[in-house]
Amino acid sequence: MKKSLVFSVIFAACFVLAVSCGGNGDSNNNDNDNTPASDEEPATDEDGTEPASDEEPQETDGDTVPGEDDPCAAFTCPENATCTADGEECLIECNEGFHPNAGTCIPDTELTQIGEFTADFAGPINTAIALDGTMLPGEGDAVFTYFDDEFTYQSQQLPQEIVEALNIDLSFPTTVKDGFMEGMLSVIWVDQIDFNALLAGASLRFIAINIPATLAAGEEYDFVENEIFAFYGDLNIDMSSSKIGAKCVRAVSGVESTLTISEVTENSITISAHGDLIDPQYAVEELGVEIPEICAE
Repeated sequence: MKKSLVFSVIFAACFVLAVSCGGNGDSNNNDNDNTPASDEEPATDEDGTEPASDEEPQETDGDTVPGEDDPCAAFTCPENATCTADGEECLIECNEGFHPNAGTCIPDTELTQIGEFTADFAGPINTAIALDGTMLPGEGDAVFTYFDDEFTYQSQQLPQEIVEALNIDLSFPTTVKDGFMEGMLSVIWVDQIDFNALLAGASLRFIAINIPATLAAGEEYDFVENEIFAFYGDLNIDMSSSKIGAKCVRAVSGVESTLTISEVTENSITISAHGDLIDPQYAVEELGVEIPEICAE
């Protein structure tokens, strides 16, 4: 699988300017003499070529050269990657067996921390994503980083157009029992909702913490030991089939993540969590985490 990131690479090129200069027919010069240099005609060596210029040629670093119209002209392609111009962008794809990590491509078997997260939630537990009712929201923010970007997901409400189309009044953050997996409480935050983008088929970014419904209040839980996990990825809202679900995953909670349950009843929960986010490929292969499809880019 190749995973893509956009930055730039400079490609090598060589430009040669050929200038031919003939003799001027002056009988005072012998056949082996060169015509002296003048303002009008450049001097040439015996073989008819120009002498070397005092100006140093521009050096390039590996596969690099300048190019005004080349979107890949400002940077160098990283190791273990393939770089190609794509319109006004330079597309870099990590080679098979490697994945992007902060501007580089590293082996898929290497654990990659690509972010951190903190989250707080207090509110009701919904029993299902009911397409004919109201999903009660809670309160709290999810703050996290993904590579060099920082996000804060706060309270969001589905636009009225979606509410009418799906016949569901849904606000975030919200907690859903059996939301993504059976036996789990899924606490879900979403990015700013753009109705026109969703109507055109775009996905909605989300982050969720999935908590086994059997965990009790009053304790701090290690994510790995207690099979708790967080996802950051794309949430699919299918306007044609009235379905909401996880489309793909971009990052998964890592080994240094903890959850505190302050209060939990059959109908409500109060939590706080913090930890790291790692590459999902590593989480699947090395930690055995079961997730939806990994996002392709």
